[in-house]
Amino acid sequence: MDGGFYVYYIIPAFGLISLIITITIRGVKKAFREYDILVKSRLNFELYLCLLIFVLVPILLPLFMSFYSSFTDIYPLLVPQYFNHWYELLWLDNIYEIRDYFMEQEMFDKEWLVGNYAVKLRNLLTGLNILTPLLSEFYRGLQRVEIGENAIYCGQRTIYWNNVIDYDLREPIIFNKNHYKIKLEYEPTSKINHFLNIASNHIKFSLAKKDYYKFDELISRKTE
Repeated sequence: MDGGFYVYYIIPAFGLISLIITITIRGVKKAFREYDILVKSRLNFELYLCLLIFVLVPILLPLFMSFYSSFTDIYPLLVPQYFNHWYELLWLDNIYEIRDYFMEQEMFDKEWLVGNYAVKLRNLLTGLNILTPLLSEFYRGLQRVEIGENAIYCGQRTIYWNNVIDYDLREPIIFNKNHYKIKLEYEPTSKINHFLNIASNHIKFSLAKKDYYKFDELISRKTE
């Protein structure tokens, strides 16, 4: 084969490496600024739990179960007679090469088993290509907004108090009477926003009642 199946592995590998790097960098940043944090927002886990239950699991689980069933069928057929290690069966080039070999040798029963496995492996890899980017979104969604004495930290954004314009309080959250929904408006500092003439931006987060009073006192003091 010509190695054209590399593309099936690039996006999942790149996505997982990027996620690991992001988690590491954010972990280091959080450790350095922990002394500054006074209030942390509520986790908006409901939306992302629904994403996990109704999107990730229904799509990926059937693909994996179908792949695993086919894998257990061809493993004793191919290892160790044709391949030395189980992980060699995860490479599409290897599978199509051995399928073509069985076809040339007119071993049609083996060719059918390997061809069926190739389809299941390809489907699984396609599913991973689609769903891997969602893992980063899932991780980002589980990050809290951190409110500190010096700034507000939201993902990769750092919003300094002198850039805060105002905030809007929406109370209480329908499904949790002990939390408030906050919409914070701030002046963007990036050159792209200035180029596009964007005068303001906003973030949304939820706070427990006890933390809201700390936030209200802090924002009143910092923006007066």
